[in-house]
Amino acid sequence: MPIISSRKSREILTLCCIIPTLLLSACSQQKAETLEFIRVDNFPVPQKAEMRSPEDKFSLTIKEQYDVVWEKYTSYLVKDGWTVRTVDSPKVLHVEKDGQAYLLIITKTNDENATAISIKIYE
Repeated sequence: MPIISSRKSREILTLCCIIPTLLLSACSQQKAETLEFIRVDNFPVPQKAEMRSPEDKFSLTIKEQYDVVWEKYTSYLVKDGWTVRTVDSPKVLHVEKDGQAYLLIITKTNDENATAISIKIYE
């Protein structure tokens, strides 16, 4: 008796194996630039924070907890000439600058006394 009995199950399994490979390949071919973008002393950290690891001092799971942080963060982006289009998640922004659209992924949000936000820009 085969482990995967139906054709649909085999197709789903195949897709599950192929899609991550395609995504990895696409991401590695994109032009990526890392910026140390913002350092804000006494950056507000919401009270309810889920500690995930020492490297990621706060990773919040509820969007409302990010509102204060994102309001301040996006105001810095706007001052620097960026237009924030959408926020996919607490760590992913769709933005635009000089007519070019970018996907910003926050890769670092920790510091002892401040928050330094390192962003990878994928065109």
